[in-house]
Amino acid sequence: MRDGGHARRLHRVAAASGVGRLPAGPLQCGRAIVVEEPARKPKAVAFVGPDGKPVHLEHFKGKVVLLNFWAAWCAACAREIPSLDALAATAKGSHLAVVPVSVDRGGLPVARAFYRKHDVSHLPLYSDGNLMAAWFPPDNPNSAPFMLNGLPKTFLVDRTGRVRGYVIGETDWTSIQARQLLDFCLNGPGRPTP
Repeated sequence: MRDGGHARRLHRVAAASGVGRLPAGPLQCGRAIVVEEPARKPKAVAFVGPDGKPVHLEHFKGKVVLLNFWAAWCAACAREIPSLDALAATAKGSHLAVVPVSVDRGGLPVARAFYRKHDVSHLPLYSDGNLMAAWFPPDNPNSAPFMLNGLPKTFLVDRTGRVRGYVIGETDWTSIQARQLLDFCLNGPGRPTP
């Protein structure tokens, strides 16, 4: 299913409870949140974990998931990864899961080398080199649920596993705007993370 099949609004993401809206405005780097309304529940997907075993998106149910697709050859991904790593460091033990998934065809070895090169120490390592979870237009031979019309692309998945929206392109996940977005997704309107 293509993203164009869903009605979307820019700059707002519905709260998981369906009550309230995010503060309007783009994220750092001028990126806007594209909202998926109604929120969609993707088909069951798995990507490869650091031990080579499948990890299912359902594994993170009960948490807000920042599902980030990236590649080692992507310059914008290399610029974004330090802010994701910093976010992951602060998210440990919270109800936020930062889930970066490499789409490099070389799989985990390519992703590991990228992590070493960029001194990534807090992010978990996941791979979807066979494109079972994500796909690039125009073909989707594996019926993957996450269309990648640019990298990096980050999907916001609520606690029940529904995709609420996405951001295409490099984002500073340590910015005030990103923090407000994540606080809203985690706690609802007007209640910052303690």
